[in-house]
Amino acid sequence: MIPSAQQAEELPHRAPLWPPSRPPERYGQYSLAKLGERIRFLRKAKRITQEQLAEKAEMNPKYIGQIERAEINTTVITLEKIARALSVPLAELFQFEKDDPEKTNAEQLLRKLIEGRDIDEIMLIADVSRFILSKLEGKFYPHLT
Repeated sequence: MIPSAQQAEELPHRAPLWPPSRPPERYGQYSLAKLGERIRFLRKAKRITQEQLAEKAEMNPKYIGQIERAEINTTVITLEKIARALSVPLAELFQFEKDDPEKTNAEQLLRKLIEGRDIDEIMLIADVSRFILSKLEGKFYPHLT
């Protein structure tokens, strides 16, 4: 039985249900696509194949391809394996801004240069870098400690 307009006004107000009981077919597809693109970008920046990434992550290469093509949703545990295999923090998989492959490779090179060094050596490298930048740009970069 459909209530009359007056009866409908007397019914208690209910907020619309959210999330809907059945999400749209493509719900979250944009995020999956961006995540897949990001994983592919990082993999190619490291110059490794899907097979090599899969081997490092102890996964099936077809599964890596499906993630990169946004054909499947995956788990955080799987993403942690992929991030570890790519030698990047998990959060880096979600940095969807426009990537510059040369800058990414340079940043990775800088990370490798300081990897395993003690804090004094890292601070010396930072000081030398600031000095070089100040000469290149004509700016002063103060010591941060």
